[in-house]
Amino acid sequence: MEEVRLMRGGEMLDADGRVVMPGLVDCHTHLAWAGDRADEFQLRVTGPPIRKCRGRGRHSQHCGGDPQCTDEVLRALTRKRLDRFLRYGVTTVEAKSGYGLSLDQELRHLEVYREVSFAHAVDVVPTLLAAHVVPVDYADRPDEYVKLIVKKVIPTRPRGSWPDSVTLSASGGLTVDQCRSVLEPAWRAACCPSCTPISSATWAAPRWPRNSARCRWTTSTT
Repeated sequence: MEEVRLMRGGEMLDADGRVVMPGLVDCHTHLAWAGDRADEFQLRVTGPPIRKCRGRGRHSQHCGGDPQCTDEVLRALTRKRLDRFLRYGVTTVEAKSGYGLSLDQELRHLEVYREVSFAHAVDVVPTLLAAHVVPVDYADRPDEYVKLIVKKVIPTRPRGSWPDSVTLSASGGLTVDQCRSVLEPAWRAACCPSCTPISSATWAAPRWPRNSARCRWTTSTT
């Protein structure tokens, strides 16, 4: 084995038998939420498409959209989850919104991420995922929800808490044109647009426009 020489001015540390390695990166997390999604997961095992499960479950109600869930509760839960990430060696997380599904709640979650990340060892990269799924209130009028995202959510950029990227879920019930309507304004707003195909990667990829190189694709099974 090649001898390792200490550089001038370097310091030798005894790792006591431990492994020294770079921190891990989790590129798909939801940190600010309360409650659970047990009803949605129960629906999934019966076989309906994921977007129908989300539409019928409490996907938007469990996540801090409940007014009884205070900001302090969300901050405490977020810090607790980041503490657990750190114990497993994760030092950077991409934290998505997408559980509020309204202007106020989506921006609320991003603000929670901003506040918590200032005082935590884990680096938090916030991502706007308002196009996670079409909310129950907009089930029959998804175009109106897309307009809400484009006209209200994306242009509302609080200083210091605006996300680095805007993403959407390709299995959230939006058409290709609706997805384009969200991602292109995000690009113009100097955010990095991305798409999470989840279990429906073939749903949009063959029909995506030629300028799709401007977007990045991520994958997820949750």
